Amino acid sequence: MINPVQDYAWGSTSALTELFGWPPSAEPRAEVWMGAHPTAPSQVVLDEDGPETTSLDTLLADRPELAGAADGGSARAAGLPFLLKVLAAARPLSIQTHPDAERARAGFAAEDAAGIPRTDRRRCYPDPSPKPELLVALDEFAALSGFRDADEAAEDLEALVRLLRADGAGADGTDGSEDAEAVGSLADLLAAGDHHGALEEILRGRREEFVAAAERITRLLAPEAPALRADVLGRPGGLATSTADTLRRVAAAFPGDPGLLVTVLLQRVDLRPGEALFLPAGNLHAYLHGVGVEIMASSDNVLRGGLTGKHIDVDELLSVTEARRLPVPHCPPTTPAPGRRRYTPECRDFALERIELPEAGSPLALADEGPAVLLCTAGELVVERLAEEVRTGSADGAVIPRGAARLRLRPGQSAYLPATARHRLVGGDSGQAFLATRGAVAA
Repeated sequence: MINPVQDYAWGSTSALTELFGWPPSAEPRAEVWMGAHPTAPSQVVLDEDGPETTSLDTLLADRPELAGAADGGSARAAGLPFLLKVLAAARPLSIQTHPDAERARAGFAAEDAAGIPRTDRRRCYPDPSPKPELLVALDEFAALSGFRDADEAAEDLEALVRLLRADGAGADGTDGSEDAEAVGSLADLLAAGDHHGALEEILRGRREEFVAAAERITRLLAPEAPALRADVLGRPGGLATSTADTLRRVAAAFPGDPGLLVTVLLQRVDLRPGEALFLPAGNLHAYLHGVGVEIMASSDNVLRGGLTGKHIDVDELLSVTEARRLPVPHCPPTTPAPGRRRYTPECRDFALERIELPEAGSPLALADEGPAVLLCTAGELVVERLAEEVRTGSADGAVIPRGAARLRLRPGQSAYLPATARHRLVGGDSGQAFLATRGAVAA
C-alpha cells in the first residue's frame, strides 16, 4: 500500500522519522491514512514486480469480493468499513465529537439538501456514516475524554478564579473581575450537574468574556510568568498538576482560545504504550500529544468546538455531545495467544490486534474473516498469501500450505489482505504489527 500523509498543523516534523526511519520533514506529518476513504484513499501496488497501482476504493468497487462481498453483497460488505491511521500529535487537536449513525445520516442529508458541496470545508457531514474510533498508544500519549468529576473540575476553576483576581487589571484596562466571575460561574453550573450549560456558556452564551479570560490565562501560563507557581500550584487546593500541563500545552498552541476553559471540564487520560482509548459517538474529546495507531469507521464526520482553524459548528456540537460524566472509555485488550493483544470495542466496523513477533518463531496465522490491513510498526515482517492447502494423512489432519506468495514489510509499510485469500506471518526481525479487521458486534 502507498498511503497518503496528512500535513495538518498539529502534526510532528520528527515523530515518524524516529518511529519508522523516514527521511526528515520540514512540514508536519500528522496522520498516515490506510484505507479506502474517498477523501484520501490508499494506492495499492497490484504486482510487486511492476509499477501498476490503483486506488483501494476503486479496486474494491470493481472487485467487491476482495472486501468479502459475495455476489455483489451488501453496501457494507462491498467496501472497507474501517480506516486505519498512524497519528503523530506534537500539538493539541481540536475539541470535537462524532455523531451516531442516525445523526450522521440526517446531517448528511440536510447538508446535501442545503446545496453544500461535499468537499466544502463548512460541512460537518461529508458522508452519512458514524465515526467511532479507537486509539492504541505507541508512546506516552495524552488525551482529554468526556466530562470529568464536577467537584474536581470546580476546584481547578476556583484556582483559576484566584489567579485571575490576583492578576488585577485586565488587558482592556478594566479590573478583570468580569473574567473571574465568568470562570466562577462554570463551577456553579457544574455543582448543579449542568455540564451542558457550562459547555454552552463557554462556546456561545458568554463567549466574549471567556475569550478575555483565556487571553489572560494564556499570559499567566507563559514560561516567564511566575504567578501560576506562586499563586496556584504552590498552595493547597490549587490547580491539579495534570490540569496545569493541559492548560500550558493548549495555551501555547491556541493563545486566547475559549476552548482553553473547555479543557478544564474534561477528563485527562494518560496512556502508556499498548493502552487504548475507545471514543464512541457523543464523547467530547481532544488529543494533546503523542503517537498512536488509530482505527475508526470509514468516515470523516467531525463536529468541532474549539482549538482549531477549521470549521466550528457550536450548535451541532452541543446537540451531539453526551453532556454527563462518563467513565474513562479504556479498551483493555484480550490475549488470544502469546504476543497477540486484541482490542474489540462494541463496534461492528472494526477490531484491532497488536502482534509481537520474536526473531525466530512459528508461522502465525492471521484472521481470515473478511478483509484486513496489516501495518508494520517495528522490526521486520514477512507476510505470506497462502495459495493452496494440502491435508496430510496424520491423525490431527495437519494442513501444509503450498504456493505461498511473500511480501516483506518494514516499519511504516502496510499491506491490504483481501478476503479472497488466507495469510500468515512468518519469520522476521523482532517485528511488531497491527492488524485491522472488521468488528464482530452487531449494530
